[in-house]
Amino acid sequence: MIKIAHLASYGINAGDNIASYNIRKRLNEMVDQKIEWSSVNILPFHDVRNSIEHSRNLFKKVSEENDLLIVGGGGLIEGEHKFQTYCKLPFNREVLDAIDIPIVAFAVGVNNFRNRNRMTREGLDNIKVFIDRCELFSVRNDGSQETISNYFNNLQVPEVPDPGLIFGFEAGQKETIKNGLFQPAWNSGDDIIAGRGLFPANLEKVSNFIKELDLKTIPHCPKDYKFPQIPTESFQWNQQEFDELIKYDNFMKIFKTYHEFDYGIVMRGHGQLCSVGLNLPSIYFSTQDKVLGFSLKNGFEDYNVDIRQSNWDQLIYEKVNKLKNDKEYLSNWYDIRNKNMEEYQNKFDDYCFKIRDILQK
Repeated sequence: MIKIAHLASYGINAGDNIASYNIRKRLNEMVDQKIEWSSVNILPFHDVRNSIEHSRNLFKKVSEENDLLIVGGGGLIEGEHKFQTYCKLPFNREVLDAIDIPIVAFAVGVNNFRNRNRMTREGLDNIKVFIDRCELFSVRNDGSQETISNYFNNLQVPEVPDPGLIFGFEAGQKETIKNGLFQPAWNSGDDIIAGRGLFPANLEKVSNFIKELDLKTIPHCPKDYKFPQIPTESFQWNQQEFDELIKYDNFMKIFKTYHEFDYGIVMRGHGQLCSVGLNLPSIYFSTQDKVLGFSLKNGFEDYNVDIRQSNWDQLIYEKVNKLKNDKEYLSNWYDIRNKNMEEYQNKFDDYCFKIRDILQK
């Protein structure tokens, strides 16, 4: 039996859940021996501000009990000056010295918010030490590769498709588009909300297109219920129901619900990635650079609307109308998606094979 510890975020965000789930699913299929997985939740580290003593002691135990440590997916590279590691990851040289097993970073994302920069020199130093310590290190395909290059003087790191793209089940291609979903994104920090451009006038415009397009709201985390002016009746589930669905053992129902819709307007990074993986034609409502970055890198720029565009709300209506009434526009989305998915699957599998080789040395 092979034992793998998996550091990720669990039970709080549907996108983070599916990222870790899809990694495990594919490795379980590829590796001959049975894998025993242990979940190492990153959130309790943050509760103690990535205490070096706490992190070192926990990872020493993880190392003693497992054959491999996988980190990711999800947006785990982010500055945080209030943490002892000065970044979201609970690693510095002292913590890494306590780990005696191989470490693999799997398509981790760099989270850059437009109005927040908490990256410090100490944080960058600890991220670089982590990159150097990994047996395999990769970032996801949303512009994170370019950001790492900027951080570290043109350092080139491998790019792997985000695990949220690789499902194994998808909707069939549709000829007509009618009913849609809205996947929102709300954050707790006022600085992030301001950077997203979610001021009262824009929030009212969001509320208007939800009503006028008769959209169902599909949240990815409990914070999405705090999104002001979203009509309560538009939510697919009330918050009590969602709090049960978001648990790691239950969350897949959230993504299977995507199949009940013909198209989406999505805001979160994983709302975008998962809609592509599930074959749901969508308009990508970018209030964060990683959404715009994925659209630009992967050929979806004509399906992206950025809140910084002066007429962004009009563009939402226009692009939804094109999805519904312009067969070429809809067909082009499927063509771009289908071509990309073949490449995504191959690159994802190649990376999983490299992990298998480490395990079977």
